[in-house]
Amino acid sequence: MRRALLILIHGALDSTLATWRRNAVLQTHEKHVVAGAIRRILNAKKSSAFEKWHETASQMQRERGVLQRVTTRLLEHKLSLAFSTWREVVMQSKGVTDAARRALLRLVHSRLSMAFRTWRDNAAEIKRQKLLCTRAVLRVMQLKLSWSMEKWVDTYYTEVGVAVLF
Repeated sequence: MRRALLILIHGALDSTLATWRRNAVLQTHEKHVVAGAIRRILNAKKSSAFEKWHETASQMQRERGVLQRVTTRLLEHKLSLAFSTWREVVMQSKGVTDAARRALLRLVHSRLSMAFRTWRDNAAEIKRQKLLCTRAVLRVMQLKLSWSMEKWVDTYYTEVGVAVLF
């Protein structure tokens, strides 16, 4: 009996131990399942936070690109306006410079022209005076020739004895 009782106790203990083992395995499995579920929930929150960060970072990057393009366009527009203004100032300055150059050239040309006219008038006057002097000298020479001829004729007729009535 004792042996039967021991067998019965061992059987009950074995059964209890087996139940405990099953329960322990079941609890370990449930703990593992629950831990996995908790990890998935936490990872889902982390994943959600990462996805939100990634989406926000991507959006910020797109916005930064748009802002950079807008800023570049504005700067290019301002640069274009500045260049246009510079070009207009240069063209106006060139126009003023050209007008001043033309006025100065007219002044120089008019002074050169006046100097040339003065030289031409002086040259013409010198030529006229030279001509007058040449004529006067020729007249004087002709008069002297004429006088000398008259004197010779007079002397000739006086020596020859013929009187000439002049």
